[in-house]
Amino acid sequence: MHTKDSLTAPYVTGNDTVFIVYDSIHHSIFEGQVLAPLLKKLNAGLYANIHIISFEEELSLTVLAAHKKFSIIDPRITITLFKRPRFIAQSFLWQQSLQLKKILKKISGHYELSARGPLAGIIAKQAATKFCAILTVQARGLLAEEHAYTHKNSYGIYTLVHALRTKQLSYLEKNAYAPSTHNAFSFAIEAVSPALKDYLINTYSIPPDIFTFPLFDTPAPVSFEEKLFHRSALRTTLAIDKDAPVYVYNGSLKAWQCPHETIALFKKALAQNSKSFFLALTQDQELMHELLEQAKIPVYSYRVLHVPQSEVMNYLCTADYGMLFREAHPLNWVSRPTKLLEYKAAGLHILHNNTIASLAHKQ
Repeated sequence: MHTKDSLTAPYVTGNDTVFIVYDSIHHSIFEGQVLAPLLKKLNAGLYANIHIISFEEELSLTVLAAHKKFSIIDPRITITLFKRPRFIAQSFLWQQSLQLKKILKKISGHYELSARGPLAGIIAKQAATKFCAILTVQARGLLAEEHAYTHKNSYGIYTLVHALRTKQLSYLEKNAYAPSTHNAFSFAIEAVSPALKDYLINTYSIPPDIFTFPLFDTPAPVSFEEKLFHRSALRTTLAIDKDAPVYVYNGSLKAWQCPHETIALFKKALAQNSKSFFLALTQDQELMHELLEQAKIPVYSYRVLHVPQSEVMNYLCTADYGMLFREAHPLNWVSRPTKLLEYKAAGLHILHNNTIASLAHKQ
């Protein structure tokens, strides 16, 4: 039975689902943004079994360790890994499509097929069999824009090379998100934000009625009691005054994440209230220390930590303000950062610079 509402994609209740990953099960977002939502749907009875197919750049020890870790979570989940060649052109994705098709043919009855991103979407489109009830391509970012941004400082012949590559990726995106007209299955695009939906409609003339939005990948709000417990316990552990207004930064320190602007804002807050405290949760600890020292932030006014993803929410509970600055660019405007979802779940007041549509427009 097909069900659909304004927030979620249509599901084929009780059938198997096949989920295609192209950016590795070892990626930092896999557990929270891929596996956790699938488990919620599985436990809600939307699926009978889950088959995760991941096309990995390298079958490294870390990837194999992640495979072992995630494969034992639930007996209804199977994870299959394939090594993928370097992406050259859309035609080169047929090898992955044939690998996927062999798996799809082994599934008994109808199934739902989901693909994370346009590359996975092309693979899924080419592999879908007549038993596919619905294909959902998850739009999580802008592939062509990301390539153009990454290589914006190229020069000479490389300027032309990267311009051609950007055009090629744009063509692939359009094909991935275009409705399938010659197939019997239903087709949907799950856009991560309304701004991304608008971008795809305006850029690639995608019909607006095939878009849905994710629901199951949103972290559950932290209860008042749980937040109070972690706030008290961790402030004691970190020697943070119970009355101090705490500003938290969660994430890496890429230039587009505006770490200098973030620290400058905290420095202003510290000048207004000497009790203000800065908590940085980042794997780039050494660089964060350097930036704080350059900004002449007193050492007693901050802590820099790298904590496991499973403990991040606990540490966010110690804070009052979540800091989420981004460079003004379409990539950030259409995004819905994981940190945004975590800040909201922890009940933090989010400080930002109006470069993310869902914050600027309070969507």
